[in-house]
Amino acid sequence: MTKIICAFAGTGKTEASKFTCWRTRDSDSDEFKWSAQGSNRIREPGYKNPAWPQNFIDHAVTEYAKGDFDAILMSAYVELLPKIASHIPLIYVYPPLDMKDEFEMRYRRRGPNWVADLLTDGFDKWITALMAMEGHHVVLKRKLDGTCEYLSEVLPGILARP
Repeated sequence: MTKIICAFAGTGKTEASKFTCWRTRDSDSDEFKWSAQGSNRIREPGYKNPAWPQNFIDHAVTEYAKGDFDAILMSAYVELLPKIASHIPLIYVYPPLDMKDEFEMRYRRRGPNWVADLLTDGFDKWITALMAMEGHHVVLKRKLDGTCEYLSEVLPGILARP
């Protein structure tokens, strides 16, 4: 059965989907939210996909029903998750609130700055909202070196669960 894993920004969805022995799909929200110009997605208001956000919601429900993957890795858009969760079970993966500084560094390394600012400014509000959602929660832990776990480190345990 396919598991829909809604992981917070900076947790490593793309990397986890590349380096695993399980059948996973990174359902990058850019693929659904922004229109393409050639091979590039244009992240500007005039290029927003008119099907957004319903296309993102429908994608999760369809992939869950098809069952072709062990896991679909999706962005944790807190305003959309209740709409998806009304149809299918979700697994939420996110860092603890006290790891905000590390996640800001992850966002800044990845860029662009406006995205890093947006994610950092909304971090506490969005993590708190995720914590309140009904479903299975995986809170990433602080490792011995002081950094936060990535999704790839907890994915085996998530997928091993019935």
